[in-house]
Amino acid sequence: MEASGVLLRSLDSVDPFWNEDARPIFPAEAMRLLEGVPEVEAELLAVATDTEQPLARRFAAVEALFQGGWTDWRTGPQAPAIAGVMAEAIRADGIHNRWGLPGHFVGRSGKDLLSIQDGVEEALAPLLDDDKRLMIHGSETATVAEGAGYRVADLAGYLLAERRGEAFGEDPDPAARDRIIARLREP
Repeated sequence: MEASGVLLRSLDSVDPFWNEDARPIFPAEAMRLLEGVPEVEAELLAVATDTEQPLARRFAAVEALFQGGWTDWRTGPQAPAIAGVMAEAIRADGIHNRWGLPGHFVGRSGKDLLSIQDGVEEALAPLLDDDKRLMIHGSETATVAEGAGYRVADLAGYLLAERRGEAFGEDPDPAARDRIIARLREP
């Protein structure tokens, strides 16, 4: 079986935009198949950075890179492109638990994004204007998110603040968060 066929079938076997429990998205069998792909990191990077590929497949490739521990690229020339894929995925995501809850915690995928050396701030900047509501599942976390009306802009602002070592806070008032986001827009 051709390596790229195994790779693409594995990537397409999951819905990367529906991650209810915020755990890694690939089952053990899919990861075993990916581990058998020669030069798997380079192959996954090729898919993730190929703008001709659908975003779902590109993001699945990024998730596989992190889940498999194939992360040497985080300090390389592909880092900004991968950060861009992750930022696009925040906007497209159906459930945002994996990214974190603004002002409260950084989730698994949020930590992955913040571990990338270059391109993260540039990738998150366009999201600072996105008023799409975050979809957070769970009891207490969902209640907090719904009560505050957290948006993609808040998540992007929170991740930028975390990256810079600045405070974002837990203010339930969107206008107060907008003032923080405005400050974060400054270089």
